[in-house]
Amino acid sequence: MKYEFGKAVDQYNRQQLDSLGLQQELSAVIGLSYYYYKPKFWIHAWGDIMPKHKGLSDHSYTEDNIDFDIGGVIGTKITKKIGIFVEGRWRRYWDIDNYEIKTGINYTIF
Repeated sequence: MKYEFGKAVDQYNRQQLDSLGLQQELSAVIGLSYYYYKPKFWIHAWGDIMPKHKGLSDHSYTEDNIDFDIGGVIGTKITKKIGIFVEGRWRRYWDIDNYEIKTGINYTIF
């Protein structure tokens, strides 16, 4: 039951999404980005606003909301090949808020 039920739900969801067809949108975007780099430290911050959307298909989202994407990432090198970073992001698309926080390690191969 544990495995088969999940497969059945996944199959049903895929069939329903496939039956809707393609969703197409055209959005106006106004954005600002800032990037600062030093050999051992970097920052990237951005903000994008999407004030207007135009649905191009029958299943497009038709509400007149202002969507946005705001975020930033900061990183530093610990050694010549290893660095760390922290990233945060807040997005609102189709009247749904989405928050992300990431952290990680970068390893330079070359």
